[in-house]
Amino acid sequence: MKLVPQPSENPGWKALQIMVGMKIATPISSLFRNPEQAETIIAGSDCLECRDHSPGTNWPGIELFHTDIQPIHPLSAAEWTHLKKIRDTHPQLKLLSLHLASCCDQPVLVGGRFQKGGKACSRNELLATAVENIDQIRGIFGAGVELAVENNNFYPTPAYQFVCDADFISEIVQANRLRFLFDLAHAHITATNQGIAYQSYKRQLPLEMLIQVHLCKHGVSESGLAFDAHELPGAAEFQEVRQLALNHPLAYLTIEYYKSANGLIDSLQAAHKIKNEITGSVV
Repeated sequence: MKLVPQPSENPGWKALQIMVGMKIATPISSLFRNPEQAETIIAGSDCLECRDHSPGTNWPGIELFHTDIQPIHPLSAAEWTHLKKIRDTHPQLKLLSLHLASCCDQPVLVGGRFQKGGKACSRNELLATAVENIDQIRGIFGAGVELAVENNNFYPTPAYQFVCDADFISEIVQANRLRFLFDLAHAHITATNQGIAYQSYKRQLPLEMLIQVHLCKHGVSESGLAFDAHELPGAAEFQEVRQLALNHPLAYLTIEYYKSANGLIDSLQAAHKIKNEITGSVV
């Protein structure tokens, strides 16, 4: 079931994009622990994305919150409390994004990859739980805050069953009237590690509901396993963003790079260049 027209069927979204504008939304990361670095990063951003473990939550311009909470699993009392705290401490919030990380409710992180832990849920259980949780989460945040889910990266362990499948992600988005946070590196990793064509996988994702892109460059080990390296995006990654922004309703672009402030600032400047190009080319 299609909830909204595809961009090709709905050219009006382009006029809306000009009015609203694609924003460069930067995560509040460890780089913000240096006040001078933080000021420079903020100056190079349109707004900020807070996360569960961000150093401080009182920075100016926080419009997004990205949490590790998984709506596909029953939430604990602590997680419900955390969601309410996010609402109460960020009255200017416009987007809350959540994870679809694992089919297990208590996965074990080993070497940066989830291994099976706790209960491994069926596809139907994950879908049904998401409907119940997202209805309650929407009730907490109200109509003024958009809700989105992010595509995770696939590694060959049982903990990733279902959750990285494009049809599963699309069903979660469509059944719950959500927006889509597209992590480009995660998509490349999933396609590589599942042995499928990237463009084929990408076409099956719910890009008609796109609202945000997480951007960095992934890595590939000598054995051919792709992994989330969080390296600086290059020309190929920025070109993919350019095409996405021209063809889909992209509201936020987020650079996920945390290794140096100078590298991040260079990428922010490249992101702004793309934003200006897109604004100039959409008529």
